[in-house]
Amino acid sequence: MPSEYIPIDDWRTETATYLRTLYTTLIPEPTAVRKLVSEIIQQAALAMWWDEAERLVRLQVVRPIPTTAAVFDESSIIEGSIKTKEQPESRVSDVLTYFAQRNPLRPVDESDNYRSAILTVDVEAIHEYNGRANKIIHSRWIPFGARSVAERLNNLILQRFRDPPRRINFDVWRHGSSNVRLGGGYQIGWTANQDSMGNKVLAPVQVTRLDPGHEFYRVEAQEMLFKALDPHDVLNRVIVVDSTILNFNLREVHDSIFPVLTDDDVNASPAVTLTCIVLPNVLIGSTSRDKPAFVVGSFPNGLDLTLDIRGRIQGAGGRGDGYNPRGTAGGTALFTRQALKLKVSEGKIWGGGGGGGRGKGSKNYYGGGGAGSPPGEGGKGAFGGSDGKPGTLDEGGAGNSLSGRRRGGKGGAPGMPGQNGGDTNGFPPGAAIDGISFVTIIEGPGDIRGLQIN
Repeated sequence: MPSEYIPIDDWRTETATYLRTLYTTLIPEPTAVRKLVSEIIQQAALAMWWDEAERLVRLQVVRPIPTTAAVFDESSIIEGSIKTKEQPESRVSDVLTYFAQRNPLRPVDESDNYRSAILTVDVEAIHEYNGRANKIIHSRWIPFGARSVAERLNNLILQRFRDPPRRINFDVWRHGSSNVRLGGGYQIGWTANQDSMGNKVLAPVQVTRLDPGHEFYRVEAQEMLFKALDPHDVLNRVIVVDSTILNFNLREVHDSIFPVLTDDDVNASPAVTLTCIVLPNVLIGSTSRDKPAFVVGSFPNGLDLTLDIRGRIQGAGGRGDGYNPRGTAGGTALFTRQALKLKVSEGKIWGGGGGGGRGKGSKNYYGGGGAGSPPGEGGKGAFGGSDGKPGTLDEGGAGNSLSGRRRGGKGGAPGMPGQNGGDTNGFPPGAAIDGISFVTIIEGPGDIRGLQIN
């Protein structure tokens, strides 16, 4: 396989973040790569798939879908396209894993060829479903003494398959606001999905198949049910932002993945640490100028917190000045009132560009929108004048090209104010960092555009 198909640095970040385990074995005779890789995928609780759009082999450590994941519901799903299929054959109530292989020359599935075994049983599930559903694993990859690794494997399988997950199919418009990707984790809701009290609930899913049509995506997903959260390696907690998201709240995301941090966690020896990594090519934006793109949130005092920004955090662009509504400043990129260390040598933190000012004449001429995520819209009016152009991620939108008092100002570039128009001044940019006194830059300076304020 060509090496360019394998984003090995992303794989290493993923496994270092969520796995932190070495798997090794001796292979004494020719064995199909497919068989070996399949064993590792199962026993390390991984998912692997071919990303046709990016032409990359993706790898992910299986974990719960966060409650803050993007939601698809009946407002975004094509009417009548939701279909569900029960999969009772996938249910598991107890897992028996044999590990610490004695002799690699003997068949892998001989149980007496292993030094150790661990059985994990969900007694409640057996009673609830009126029967056992066994799963036996012979692991040549888990070595002697690695009981915690085998226990983690058993727990993850039971968490994942204690209740049989459903297969869910649905369609979403391809050119609308939907942003669905293969392997992505989402929350999906529809009227018929209810709890025992009849309340509508969301189902966590991971997309396993994505067929792009001319007008819509046909999506197949597996329900990702987890009975409990895997407590594996909770001291060095790492959150990886690996896809574009709006209004990211670190505290909320943390609490949807890990146990809630306490003062005892932070003051213990060793203490819990937290690192948030924004991967390259990932954009964290906002839904509006009033909401920062990235909010750190409140954690216990003294937490060793590091933000490693390799992608881009960008505030919303300001609206160009118009007759009604008027123009606005740009939005904030990063907001914190929590002490943190910042690595930003490879990344970007950009405040939203301010909206451009408007011109004046027998007709009004309006300012351009500021650069941002999302870009600011151009100014609009009611007297038949020339509307301003919207901004883009990287550039402010143009006002009109007239001169003098009729000229509309261009929207601001990232972190820059909008240009003055003939009638009103341009609007200020949003802050790149609001809370700079709480920030210690340990790797930088990076590409920071905009105000740094408290």
